Amino acid sequence: MKNNGIKTSLQFDKEKRKRKKTYATFITAFLCFSLVLAAVSFLILLKKYNFRLSNIVDRKTTATTEETSTEGETYLQNYTGNANILVLCENSDNKLGFFGVLNFNMDAKQISVTSFENDVNLKYDGKSGTFSDIYSTGGALGLSQAVEKCCGIKIDRFIDVTETNFKRVISYLGDAEIYSDEKINFKGGDYVLILEEGEQSATGETVLSYFKYLDAKGRSVLTAELLDYYMNSGKLKANQETFDSVINLFNTNISVKDYNDVSDTFNAFLNDSSRRKTVVSETPEVTDNG
Repeated sequence: MKNNGIKTSLQFDKEKRKRKKTYATFITAFLCFSLVLAAVSFLILLKKYNFRLSNIVDRKTTATTEETSTEGETYLQNYTGNANILVLCENSDNKLGFFGVLNFNMDAKQISVTSFENDVNLKYDGKSGTFSDIYSTGGALGLSQAVEKCCGIKIDRFIDVTETNFKRVISYLGDAEIYSDEKINFKGGDYVLILEEGEQSATGETVLSYFKYLDAKGRSVLTAELLDYYMNSGKLKANQETFDSVINLFNTNISVKDYNDVSDTFNAFLNDSSRRKTVVSETPEVTDNG
């Protein structure tokens, strides 16, 4: 895997926002993680939780910036920006389950996924411990700061979801289509995973178990597959009903703005025929910043 170098810096400039009539990036994660969460989560949230940050997604409109679909709907042709969203899932013991970073590169019209192992040892700003330790003491914000300090990835926002709500997101969107390169019949301490070899339909319970079963690289691959599946299948829609149904399932530092601004960019990305397949980025090395 190649590191897409998701080291970005966003500048929240209100004056620029007013001048350029800026819009936001999107959600809803996978979830969802490393994850569709991640992804699905972020895409879903951003319609209701609008950044209006000029350098996350900048809507540029001219006489030639719209294209018309076969149904007569129009979508923005030019949208730009870059943002890193940390998406994590908290387990039933209120501890860090798994997490990753979704990079939304609107200039490249592509999402990339980077996942991490929880037990990596860190040292920064006089603090030490694993990612799990950092989350236990500092929550999602503390974890975001650890990733920034030790991995060199600027985290713009985070989305924190429990296992229960992760399954609810998948349930609302509909069963996912996933792929396994082997037959799996595994019983873990708190989950059971049964998969056939090849493509198959999976409920939220199965998707969650699969995330627990996989290592960081596998979770990145699964997240990318889930994101592309929900975006390409049309199950992820920019409508009020969808967002109202899932908006309260997350803990996030994304502030509430006018979701109408976001829906233009959201729809543009989903309906863009040149939108590229989600890719997996290499997990960066952890540096000692103690």
